[in-house]
Amino acid sequence: MMREWARHLLAYEAVAATTSLQTGSPTFRVYEKLRLPAMPLVGVDGFQVLAARALKLAKSNAPSLSAVHITALGCLSGFGPIEPQTEPESDRHRDAGVIFIAHLFGLFSNLPRRSYNAAAGSRCFSFLRAGNRIGQFHAF
Repeated sequence: MMREWARHLLAYEAVAATTSLQTGSPTFRVYEKLRLPAMPLVGVDGFQVLAARALKLAKSNAPSLSAVHITALGCLSGFGPIEPQTEPESDRHRDAGVIFIAHLFGLFSNLPRRSYNAAAGSRCFSFLRAGNRIGQFHAF
C-alpha cells in the first residue's frame, strides 16, 4: 500500500514537472513536501533519523541510491538534478524513488500516536489521502 501511494505521488510530480519549470526530481519534490510539515512534528533530528533510516532500507533494494544521503538538517542530497526537468526520469531512478518514499511513509505510519499531535499529523499525512485523487494533490 505504501508503495502504491508513493508511486501515485511520484507520477503526479512527474506530470507536474512537464507542465511547469519545477526543479529537482519528482522524488526530491515529494520528499520536500513531506519534510517541511513533518519537521515541526518530530523535530529536525527526529526527521533526519527517520529519513536516514528510510534511505538505508531503500538502498538495500535499490543500489542506485548509493550516492544519495540525508544532510544533518534532513535535506535530501544527491537525488537527481536541481535544474528544471526537461526529460522524464529513468525507470531505475523512478523505482528507487518509489522505494525510498514508501519506506519513509512506512516509518512515519509506525510512529506512536503520542509522538505527534493528531491535528498536525493529519496535516502531514494529507498527501496520503491525496494519493487517491492525483489531480487534487497540492503542496502543503
